[in-house]
Amino acid sequence: GESLCSGALINNTCNLNIPYLLTANHCFDTNPQQNVANWKFTFQAWSATCTPSQNANGITFNGSTFRARNAGSDFCLVELNQMPPSSSGITLAGWSRNIVGIQQTTIIHHPAGDVMKISRDDQPPVFANFGGAQTWQLTLDQGATNPGSSGGPYFDQNRRIIAQHFGTNNINANPCLNTAKFGGRFDISWTGGGTNATRLSSWLDPNNTGAMTTDTRGVGIRGPALVCSSSSATYSLVGAVSWSASPASLFTVTSGTGTTFTTAAASGVNGTGTITATTAGGCGTITLNVGVSSTLPTPTISIISLDAPTGVVNGVSRGGTFRFQADAISNVSSGGGFEWGIPSGW
Repeated sequence: GESLCSGALINNTCNLNIPYLLTANHCFDTNPQQNVANWKFTFQAWSATCTPSQNANGITFNGSTFRARNAGSDFCLVELNQMPPSSSGITLAGWSRNIVGIQQTTIIHHPAGDVMKISRDDQPPVFANFGGAQTWQLTLDQGATNPGSSGGPYFDQNRRIIAQHFGTNNINANPCLNTAKFGGRFDISWTGGGTNATRLSSWLDPNNTGAMTTDTRGVGIRGPALVCSSSSATYSLVGAVSWSASPASLFTVTSGTGTTFTTAAASGVNGTGTITATTAGGCGTITLNVGVSSTLPTPTISIISLDAPTGVVNGVSRGGTFRFQADAISNVSSGGGFEWGIPSGW
């Protein structure tokens, strides 16, 4: 009952931190039917070099909740049980419902569960019916797809998702020669079957703003977890219109408008606090928080080796050299290796 597919985390019109993932309906509708609660999601599994290709473990999250799917454009939307942390570098992809002005298409996918691959069509896509679904048809100029590429996002030249990969018209042909690819159209998925469980609009535009596009954005508030009095810390969020830091006694605020916020810890004050970003728009007021500390954490020290003892007293080793490792702490000269000698016969 297991299958390998591709997919992408996708943004919504409210810029809410909701980890929706778009993939293909046929990845869900297998025999037996998939249980999305048991799905595993791996991101950033890419090779550091092209030749030779190298394995990459990426970052994995477990479990999701079903949201919507429809065979009419072969889409499936699930919500991950865990939001990737802002420090992960994972982003929420933008999308477009436009059906005109598409000049080229790029597919990002994981064929057969392999490290990330990129395929591209340098011409505009065309409408096609494939497997009973309304799709965009590509003729690839670079790259190929394989089983496991299903659900991989089709990005237009503006880096917005316009479809997710469905399949190819001749699975028996050489993958490198079989260039015709079909992806379920995002604009069709938007209205889907007309219900919450069969369309994207209910989840990606909950306040019915009518937006035609969104852009890719980062996850949450980005910035350091440690704020010092000797240097300022900067935080950013797409769409932020107001910022605050509390408690006021812990921070000296440098600036707090637009998409970035800069602050520093008050001198001589230690503790933990909260940076808050508030956005407003067609979806109402949205508040996001990130916890920060002005107190250095206590380093963890562990013994990593013990050289041969230099003496034995009453059958007990009494001498030797221990080596230990101290965890690196931001803004503190620590980390690296240290030696601690114990005199013989102590």
